[in-house]
Amino acid sequence: MVRLEREDGAFGFSAPYLETPAPSADTIVLDVPCRSGDFDHEWGKSDFQGFRSVKVSTSEIYGFHFPMDDESPEHPRDASPWNILALGGGIGFGGINKAALPACSIEGPKRFFSFNGTSSHILITPTALPYDLLTVEAMIRPGKQDKEGYVFSDQNRGMDLGITNDGKLFAQRGDVRVESPQSLPDGKWSHVAVVYDGKTVRLFVNRLPVGQADAPVSLRCINSMPTIGCRHDEYLRFSDFYRGDIAGLAVVARDLKAEEFQIGR
Repeated sequence: MVRLEREDGAFGFSAPYLETPAPSADTIVLDVPCRSGDFDHEWGKSDFQGFRSVKVSTSEIYGFHFPMDDESPEHPRDASPWNILALGGGIGFGGINKAALPACSIEGPKRFFSFNGTSSHILITPTALPYDLLTVEAMIRPGKQDKEGYVFSDQNRGMDLGITNDGKLFAQRGDVRVESPQSLPDGKWSHVAVVYDGKTVRLFVNRLPVGQADAPVSLRCINSMPTIGCRHDEYLRFSDFYRGDIAGLAVVARDLKAEEFQIGR
């Protein structure tokens, strides 16, 4: 299945996804930001039209979930029904730099990916990040960062999540940045998350709130291409690599409450 992304329906298809047999009977009401315009009119700005309450089936809420327990890091598996594609060491969609692949690691029954802090990363298919309401969560075990390292990043600055050089968790949407007051422990697993409800960026460590800041919904809604393990700037420029382990990362187009987080359960 594909969905039209442009208001006039002329072109601009979403990434393919697997249609579920039937919508879930469970529904939820979301206050979603409304926009108008298309690719050309939205370039460099966002025409925000206000919020609207929408009732949707929970099975139709977009998202992706990479468990990172694969035997090979070249094509990480999306465990969600949307079947979002990703390339370990991606250098453009279709190309792989094998020297930039994360390592597959095993400790007892636990499998995860290890990132070297200098080159390893995962490139996710274009237009994969939700523009507005979203939750990004991950299970991470950071090593010592020589400089700021990005766990997750998106080219359009819709949401970044990373570790400062002194070990603090940060999230950034556009120019709005939030940091945890304390450093994450080196060598220990932590659940980290950032939630954006269209108004406020909220940061969580081990399901406890550690910071928040108001953030406008206005944002450039084009050129989304997310990465795991580094910062992604325009034109496939990768920098600020994360050093440490990741045992799962998920994004959903919904502002989850802490008790609803899925990674690490």
